[in-house]
Amino acid sequence: MAGQEAAEARKRSLTGDNLNVKLGPVGLRFQSAFGIEATDNVRLVDDNPEADLILRPQINMFSAWQATEKNRLTLSLGVGYAKYINTPEYDGLFLTPGSDLSFDVYVKDFVINLHDRFSYSQDPISDATVSGTGNLSRFENTLGVGVMWDLNKVILRAGYDHLTYLATQSEFSYQSRASELFNASAAFVVNPFTLVGVEIGAGVTDYDENVLNDNQHLSAGMFFSMKVSEYSNLRASLGYAHYTFDSLSGTNQSLAPIGSFYGDLSWQQRVNAAMTHSLSVGHSLQSGSFSDVTELTYLRYGAQWRLFRQTSLGASISYEQFTENAGSGESGSRYGFNLNLSRPWTRHWSSTLGYQVYLKNSDTPNQDYVQNRLVLDLIYSF
Repeated sequence: MAGQEAAEARKRSLTGDNLNVKLGPVGLRFQSAFGIEATDNVRLVDDNPEADLILRPQINMFSAWQATEKNRLTLSLGVGYAKYINTPEYDGLFLTPGSDLSFDVYVKDFVINLHDRFSYSQDPISDATVSGTGNLSRFENTLGVGVMWDLNKVILRAGYDHLTYLATQSEFSYQSRASELFNASAAFVVNPFTLVGVEIGAGVTDYDENVLNDNQHLSAGMFFSMKVSEYSNLRASLGYAHYTFDSLSGTNQSLAPIGSFYGDLSWQQRVNAAMTHSLSVGHSLQSGSFSDVTELTYLRYGAQWRLFRQTSLGASISYEQFTENAGSGESGSRYGFNLNLSRPWTRHWSSTLGYQVYLKNSDTPNQDYVQNRLVLDLIYSF
């Protein structure tokens, strides 16, 4: 789902006037940004939090090559540098999530997508289970292929991905792993606005070190997608996932198989010309950062208002409840709130001012934290 959303976002960003530089058949778009972030708890700790100021210069590039009338090669790349004033040991380069190389091939009723999605990130805030560090440096690369076969009333999909996760800090090197992931689905077209289908998935994960257990997983379920109105979309999925573990590959050599349901209900709506909002609630079972498997229940809501002709206000709230099976065995919850104000100043210049707060409660000592962030982004689009 994340890969599909990234692909759709890439296609939207690479259409029409967004590509403002032409080099023969190749269209390009460049954007530079400079971010300033102030935080009161850079290390995500419970006691004696340390404040810091972080500077993030960044440049983004989007490009598309229309190889033929139907076949298209696209590249999306964002690279920057994070400079920490008080904790310089966290300084380093980053590649933004969503960076990818993708090639779409159309053959009769088939659409074949070859892709390589990659990121190098330091910020640990995306994972609710992380505490006690301000840097979770990791390189993630997903190399794979997806095929869609449109049979008018039935749409068949199948895909394969090789996922590489490389932890670049020695203290977290045990998280480095490689996964082979397979997926397939069949969607039945009930009417032009409604799809109902079945989906299956499977994967094998091998860790570089014998700390977390190598595992295999299988999943199967159903999904439903409906365009409720011209401005409203509903999607739901429900299924079951099951993990088994190699008994001699990790420190926990008696880890029993783990299974749980997964599900997601997502709603997107454009209320009027000035407001859009979305809601997502669900439950998942997935490989953890500090455990063999993590169960996660989540609720996320976001809204965007156009206050004035050129000023937008965005807000989001989130709740996550997690349980780590084996590994650290931690359970807890985290609340998040985000508020941002965006405005273009000229044809090329724009800015965003945002405030974020995260509150984590854990059943494990010294894993709670409260973090406040104030972020200013200055953006120049060429």
